[in-house]
Amino acid sequence: MFTCTLDSASRTTLTDQLYNALREEICSGRIGAGEKMPSKRQLAEHLHVSTATVEAAYGRLASEGYCESRPRSGMYVSSETPHAAQVRHAES
Repeated sequence: MFTCTLDSASRTTLTDQLYNALREEICSGRIGAGEKMPSKRQLAEHLHVSTATVEAAYGRLASEGYCESRPRSGMYVSSETPHAAQVRHAES
């Protein structure tokens, strides 16, 4: 299960902290293309945050192309993330 340290005393919102941590995991390949993300409820319980926090972070990742929602299945890392496209473009 993905884990990170979120600081409720930080000036950065919990949603932004979670988004940044997940984005880094995806861009580094630690969470691979096509891999299923934890359910919102499971991740919220694991990190001791609300499901709304996880939902907002997932929504931002999806809107930026890092992951995609599959009906009745969950959230998955996109096969072509924006980061991978940038790296591939830079190499050509």
